[in-house]
Amino acid sequence: MSIVKPNQVSITVDRETRTKDGAGGYTTSSTPITGSPFVGRKIRRDFKGQPNNLQHATPGDMLVTEDVLVFPANSDIRIGDICTVGNVTYKVQYVRNYRRSVQADVKAVS
Repeated sequence: MSIVKPNQVSITVDRETRTKDGAGGYTTSSTPITGSPFVGRKIRRDFKGQPNNLQHATPGDMLVTEDVLVFPANSDIRIGDICTVGNVTYKVQYVRNYRRSVQADVKAVS
């Protein structure tokens, strides 16, 4: 019997890579990263601040809610990675590495 954690989800992670096309430009391709899909969690985090300047919150700032995806420790998650949970696609905005997990602040793109 396996234990299911609250908000447990399957997270598919793709990374875009650019290669030269030989004509002075680039072509972009998307490939799954090693370990994908991950068994992780999706949580919502509330904090006071401004959506564009979160580090300088002042009294009277609005309450901002963002989605956070939690991955197993040592997962290779980077800013700009594309994560899919169910039918929603997210782009990684910020990554925090902790001893027991990797947390990525994400923004829905579809």
